[in-house]
Amino acid sequence: VLLVKYLIEARKLSSKCNGSLQWKGIATVLFTATVFIISSAPLTVFNLTESYVELEYHSFHVHFYRTAYSFMYFTVATNIFIYYFTVPSFQEFLKSRIKTTSPQNTEISTNSEASLRNKKTNTAISRV
Repeated sequence: VLLVKYLIEARKLSSKCNGSLQWKGIATVLFTATVFIISSAPLTVFNLTESYVELEYHSFHVHFYRTAYSFMYFTVATNIFIYYFTVPSFQEFLKSRIKTTSPQNTEISTNSEASLRNKKTNTAISRV
């Protein structure tokens, strides 16, 4: 709720400043910070409650720690999506990289190279 409020406020400020304030940059920072706080919350809870849980509850120390630590990877996994949807230049960069490295383009270029070699071979054979 607070994040939406900040985004609306940032949008208003951006329109008042004739676009000189980059509201997409503010949105990127807010989304990234929110995801980081959400993903680090379980590990923070674990660190705060670890000393209060008795050692005989071994599953808490093992399983909750693993789960809490795994949540930290959530922020890494979501950053690319946050940047993709909020930074237009990053979106264009990814699209260009996907186009140049897609298997379809590789297959097409391989087929065109093979057909070019065949044409050269057929031309060389016909001259003989």
